[in-house]
Amino acid sequence: MVIVHETESGDSLSALDCSMKNRGIVHRAMDLLHAWKYMPARIVSAWLPVDIVALHQDTDILAQVISSKHPITDVNMLYRNYAKKIDDLRLMDRARRYRKIVMSWSMPCGWKHYDVLPGGLIPAWDLHKLPVAQPC
Repeated sequence: MVIVHETESGDSLSALDCSMKNRGIVHRAMDLLHAWKYMPARIVSAWLPVDIVALHQDTDILAQVISSKHPITDVNMLYRNYAKKIDDLRLMDRARRYRKIVMSWSMPCGWKHYDVLPGGLIPAWDLHKLPVAQPC
């Protein structure tokens, strides 16, 4: 089941509130993706290790959102604390057009974004940078 992000005034998600994990942080991640010109949709499924599918012209994103009350200072700490979630996403089959990422948020470190590759995680420095059309 895919639920497209709605504003807080929408009431169609209220029946599913009890089954949506970390709804607030996932919606904040969706807001980031939307600001980067992606069209995000929330995934509600116990079988997929994905919280968000974000569509764009060239590359679409499968994103796992992780939130922690404790600082996540680097990729090693992230993997040490969330290995199962990351490995489930890493081992998931997907079409070539999809980019798998982890969006982690912790206090006081804020947002950190990582590409999920077959061998592990690398910082996704270019996630917010989209190709710019060249002037004619």
